[in-house]
Amino acid sequence: MKRSACAWLLAGALGLECCLTGQTAECRGLYGIHDADPLPTEYLNHIQPIAGCGWVTATVAVGHDPAGTSGADFSALANAGHTVICRINHGYFPNGTIPLTNDYDSFALRCSNFVAHSTGCSIWVVGNECNLAGEWPFTGTKFAYVSPQEYARCFRKVYGAIKAVRPGDQVLPAPPAPFAGPFSASTLNGYPADANPLSWAQYLNQELTAIASTGPLDGVALHITSRGYAYADVHRTSRVSAGGQQLYFSFYVYRDWVDYGIPKSLYHLPLYATECNGYYYWKGGHPENTAKHYEAGWMQEIYAEINRYNQYACAAGKPAFLSIQCAGEEAIISWPASAQGFRLEAAPKLEVEAPWQPATNGLQVCEGRIVVREPCRGTSRFYRLKATP
Repeated sequence: MKRSACAWLLAGALGLECCLTGQTAECRGLYGIHDADPLPTEYLNHIQPIAGCGWVTATVAVGHDPAGTSGADFSALANAGHTVICRINHGYFPNGTIPLTNDYDSFALRCSNFVAHSTGCSIWVVGNECNLAGEWPFTGTKFAYVSPQEYARCFRKVYGAIKAVRPGDQVLPAPPAPFAGPFSASTLNGYPADANPLSWAQYLNQELTAIASTGPLDGVALHITSRGYAYADVHRTSRVSAGGQQLYFSFYVYRDWVDYGIPKSLYHLPLYATECNGYYYWKGGHPENTAKHYEAGWMQEIYAEINRYNQYACAAGKPAFLSIQCAGEEAIISWPASAQGFRLEAAPKLEVEAPWQPATNGLQVCEGRIVVREPCRGTSRFYRLKATP
């Protein structure tokens, strides 16, 4: 069963309620953690008695050898009821999160082989923070800028290769880094590095626009960062000028991702914040600010803030969230009853000209949520909330 919605998952230091697309019911809880190695058993054991499950962002580096067939086994996490999102990197610094242009085809094949030989995961992110020079591939003489349009070309090849072996899986574009860009040319490890002419919000907008112009994508991954681990850092309203935009310079970056980064034509897609932290070191000593360290209450307020956003979004026409559960031969789709002025629609495929039709079978209100029951037909189905005129 496929389904589509808009919501948040924070799986960096934490995770938030989301509704996802996949062949099985994903975790409905709020909590998540980054990374999967070593196994985050201690953290997940804390949240499981309360939420029943959690989210895990895993990262891997696969290279671009088309003959490589190794995969990853996330089944221990999946079998415990948790949902894994795996970020597939070409490599880590200085090898580039995506490869050089001439290796895109080989990288796409390597990604498809990795996915085909992996278990316990059905959500894949292609690359990481391509607006950072440290994530660009090294040409042998410099670190070459990866433009949003160039990344989109790589993504389209990987998307098609993964869908060829796992048509029911989700494939998501790389999230940009908050607070990065524009910046001038510089040096890394003694080698030249190109400039980046775009703000982080501009980069995301151009990336998603370029991808959508060539075909579908299954969701939007985001990185959300506060400038510090204090309660007040979550609500800091200071802004900076970046690329001609006045953008939030702490946790409210998530608002700029929605307002300026994501084209409104893609508001029906699921949103996942696959990393979230306080920018500085947990224990203090960061060279930018040695005094900053984790303070009690920061994590709780992160959850509370996104929960408040989700409630506001329903009334403001911003991305709202669905929740989907499988129950025997039915898919139970629900969303907050406070989301007035929306209707549920379904389509057999996710693309620009998809034939969306109302899906209101057995609609009822239960415990503050609008509930629709849809039969599982054995074929893919996508769902979205559509604002009514």
